Amino acid sequence: MAYKGRVRPTIALTADDIAADAVGSSEIATDAVTANEIAAGAVASSEIATDAVGIAELSATGTADATTVLHGNNTWAAVTSLPTQTSNSGKTLITDGTDASWTPRSGRNLMINGDFKVAQRGASYTSTTPVTNDDDTYTLDRWVLLSDGDDIVDVTQSTSAIDTSGQYCCALSVETANKKFGIFQMAERANCVDFINTGDCTLSFKAKVTGSSLTNVKAAIVGWGSTQDTSVSDIVSAWNVAGTDPTLIANWAYESTPADLNLTGTVQTISITAPVDSTAHVKNIGVFIWSDVTTTTVTDELQIADVQFERGSVATDFEHQKYSQVLLECQRYYFEMDTSLAAYSTNGVVGFRWPQEMRITPNIEWRYPNNTGTANNVYRIDTGGQTVLASGNTQGKNVDGLVYWYNLTGGYANWATTAVMFWMSGEAELD
Repeated sequence: MAYKGRVRPTIALTADDIAADAVGSSEIATDAVTANEIAAGAVASSEIATDAVGIAELSATGTADATTVLHGNNTWAAVTSLPTQTSNSGKTLITDGTDASWTPRSGRNLMINGDFKVAQRGASYTSTTPVTNDDDTYTLDRWVLLSDGDDIVDVTQSTSAIDTSGQYCCALSVETANKKFGIFQMAERANCVDFINTGDCTLSFKAKVTGSSLTNVKAAIVGWGSTQDTSVSDIVSAWNVAGTDPTLIANWAYESTPADLNLTGTVQTISITAPVDSTAHVKNIGVFIWSDVTTTTVTDELQIADVQFERGSVATDFEHQKYSQVLLECQRYYFEMDTSLAAYSTNGVVGFRWPQEMRITPNIEWRYPNNTGTANNVYRIDTGGQTVLASGNTQGKNVDGLVYWYNLTGGYANWATTAVMFWMSGEAELD
């Protein structure tokens, strides 16, 4: 009998009503089920059999093989290859948005003023210049002249063709024949601690000689093994005979083995690699480059440029920095300036800051009108004449600047209503 006026109830099917494998993929029409009809989280990874979805089930374009990966734009494409890592130790990978390349990291050079561009004390050092060419003398900033006696070589900030980029070199020209000589720089502990006991480090520089007598030039990485930052700058105890390495003073040692660099009249790039602190003693690192012959000829010249000391076993291109940056680094150890000081009350002057925070409280000297003037002289603005401010005056100073200057003695005891002008230098070198 038929029912009239009533609707047969709808009976929904659940997953339990469908036998396993009752519906296969062949019974589901293509695109019968779209992503919109599948609730979020309805199918978990545990409900998808291993390898149930293969490359054939993906709609990505391109060819899927061992050399490609699926990109976010739903395409198969090859992996962009990276530049080789060989000979690129210590470098940084950079990209311009299209290509990747290796570049040396900035700030890698432990040597300050390795290209000799800063010369605050002067560009030339002879027996008659304001700063003379004596043994154990700071010349071009941060570099010490070491020689077997005084006036052995003249030192010049040269524009020689040793560096085709037009930068400077340090030229050491023989003035007294048959003597050894060289240049040296010691790094402050605060700067070199990351280079010690961390594996190989590499010293590199450009060099050439003129004339025929400088037949055995050597270079070495050296290490100071006593209290940090306390060594004197003259590290040579005895220069020794030709071909025998100089004997270093106590607590200094060769970290690399010196050898003849076989320099000629053609510019060469020298590279020396060695671990620092192999004997677990180094507190400071130094670089020493010298002529090891005792049959030199006057006017023959050793030219050195682009001295770099860096971590790793590969010498990278020299890092040329802005002049202002190198000058600021040099002024941590030495500065000179023309300045004036105003009076304070009747017995002193107002202080000022140094150009840079210095390594230690500096020793200062003052002259007028410049570094060739008379020591301790100043120019009085009120009288238009010079007078002496004796070195016995009381000065308050620290690593940041001159705080006060009072209790004057000598020819000018009263600063009232006036001021003075003079040239001043501050020195806080590692010596």
